[in-house]
Amino acid sequence: MEDLEGTKPVEELSNDNPATTPALKVVVQMKGDRAVVGVQGDGTDPVVETLEAASLEELLAAVPGVVARARERWATSPRNPKYEGPPLPPPATPSQPAARRAPTPKPEPTPRMF
Repeated sequence: MEDLEGTKPVEELSNDNPATTPALKVVVQMKGDRAVVGVQGDGTDPVVETLEAASLEELLAAVPGVVARARERWATSPRNPKYEGPPLPPPATPSQPAARRAPTPKPEPTPRMF
């Protein structure tokens, strides 16, 4: 791989067969000096990191590190844990019906003055 001035070469994949290399999606969104980098592989949940980078070149140099951290995480837990909410409250038991109140009398209409 050819080195460009001021950049480091990206590590090449050890697997030469692209058909057996798992798909990997990397999404980058940059605004000002902050960027969000998301990485997702086949059968894994995405890993998202927020980075600070002064330039696009600096951001792109940080992407292989994000991918490496994502692969480390997927090695131990490819999926995020399933959400288990609090237990549901017991169903309301029918109790004695409330005693009916006497109907509220209608107020007297206001007399017309004019």
